[in-house]
Amino acid sequence: MTKSLNLIDRNNQGYKVYPALIKDVKQTAKLMPELINPLMLNGTKFDRYDNYEQYTSKEQYEAVQELISVALRQQTNTANFDLRIIKRLFIEYTAIDNSDTKDDYKSHTNIVDRNGNEHIAYSYLFTDYEEAIELFDKIDTLVLLNNFEDKTIREQAIHMVYKALNEKESKEDIIKYLDLDFLREAFKVYYDLPMGYDHVLLNDRRVEVGTVIKDEQGSEYRVFSMMLEHIDTVLKNLPVIHNEEPGDAYGATMELLELAFNKKYTREQLEDFLDVETVGKVMGIYMGLPVV
Repeated sequence: MTKSLNLIDRNNQGYKVYPALIKDVKQTAKLMPELINPLMLNGTKFDRYDNYEQYTSKEQYEAVQELISVALRQQTNTANFDLRIIKRLFIEYTAIDNSDTKDDYKSHTNIVDRNGNEHIAYSYLFTDYEEAIELFDKIDTLVLLNNFEDKTIREQAIHMVYKALNEKESKEDIIKYLDLDFLREAFKVYYDLPMGYDHVLLNDRRVEVGTVIKDEQGSEYRVFSMMLEHIDTVLKNLPVIHNEEPGDAYGATMELLELAFNKKYTREQLEDFLDVETVGKVMGIYMGLPVV
């Protein structure tokens, strides 16, 4: 007999999932086009149904509920089911993962902030599906700085992080450590990115924000992206650095570099180990640009 997988939701409630019974295969196949968008399976081998865009949010939501019911072989309260845990249920039920290892599966990810503190993050609850999709369209994932610069988008971004942390931390507390790196990681966790399912097989994830750089001697330094609290300082200094406004461009650059290193080094120390090329990389990291 096939061993079941035990899914553990965010409230530590367990659910046993088994591969589909032969009698349920037709029903599951019928649900597939409606599951593509809500389970973010675009670009996978399941993305071969050319009509999946025609379904309404309500139909997709009901399809997911039906999937959960047949996979658990009982009617279940889905209030604590998030996107990641539903994906793992789907993988087990359709036997994509046929490994014999069936460890308890928890859907959370620990994100370590710039101060070394861990925060437990989750993908969006399926009961929040429509709100989550609305937020997805409003947050700028290409130019992260825009999420802090524009007040309206900033509020949406903070709210998304608040939801990703399961509403366990106040927005006021989140603002005290929120930087562009943390925002990026929270976004990836909340929407369970990248799309697909291979990464969902991983359990007990942990990510650290910040980027490690090395000097000529091989010494390592961790660089951080801009904090929300520093947006006014950044907006004041950027025009000076770009020679768009008069002022001390060198001093403005050094002020941002100090912030990029979380104020762990004095200006004199930074001058001793940073070269011009590295300064460009550090500023890119600080502004939330992808590291190449």
